[in-house]
Amino acid sequence: MNRDKLRVSGERGIRMGGWSQGVVLEGKKWLKNPLYLFFLVLPLFIMVLFAVVWPLAERLVASRWGFDLQPYRSWLGLAMLYMIPQLLGMPLGFRLLEEKDQGTLGVFLVLPRGAGWYVGMLLLGLAGLSVLFVLGLMPLILAPHLRGWSWGVHGLAAGMAGLETCIFAMCISALARDKVEGMTVGKGLSLVTMLPLLVFLVPGRFSGIDVVWLAGLTPWFWPAALLLLDLPGPEWIWWVTGFGVHGIWLGGLLRRELNRIGRGL
Repeated sequence: MNRDKLRVSGERGIRMGGWSQGVVLEGKKWLKNPLYLFFLVLPLFIMVLFAVVWPLAERLVASRWGFDLQPYRSWLGLAMLYMIPQLLGMPLGFRLLEEKDQGTLGVFLVLPRGAGWYVGMLLLGLAGLSVLFVLGLMPLILAPHLRGWSWGVHGLAAGMAGLETCIFAMCISALARDKVEGMTVGKGLSLVTMLPLLVFLVPGRFSGIDVVWLAGLTPWFWPAALLLLDLPGPEWIWWVTGFGVHGIWLGGLLRRELNRIGRGL
């Protein structure tokens, strides 16, 4: 598909209703694709599992074997805080790979708002879902166990999870060439992004400020650090730093991908 055909297609899209129709069509694509739908529904299933099954398991284990599972809620809950961005970011990464493979993202480059607007709307939609899932999940499993938990911390952690959803998706789109590679990259990224949970298992090893600055170069370090570690100085500085690292990563990945799309025309 050459530039002239893309321009004609884009202009026709504007005359036929433009972006509102595009949003509706995009939603239908997500709901009709079993893989995408699976990843969208799975976080809801996890929330129900924790809300209903886990308290029953705690009482059963305590009554039969005298073992208290409640302290482990924070570890499992934090794992879910990392897993939700992965589960929602993976299908979005696949969607971007599909668009690039078909060349349809190039159509948006000839529209007034550009491909950046379209990709941004996809990222915003999935980030919003991630925030909603975390807002519903955290009070069920995390609140009694995290250092200094409050509704403010709750909301900040949800916002950070939304950014990590976008970063996860953009990493898949940047590192893979097709869906098969995307699945492999997604599995590898899932392991890498879960490494900060070591903060919970061996917190003493991660208390040094030098480790914080080194690991803090990656966005995935910050949720575990902010929710579990007693960092020196005012807490708001660390939250701002964590969000800043997320913003730098997301901005860099988004700019790189848009440049690649532009060169592909």
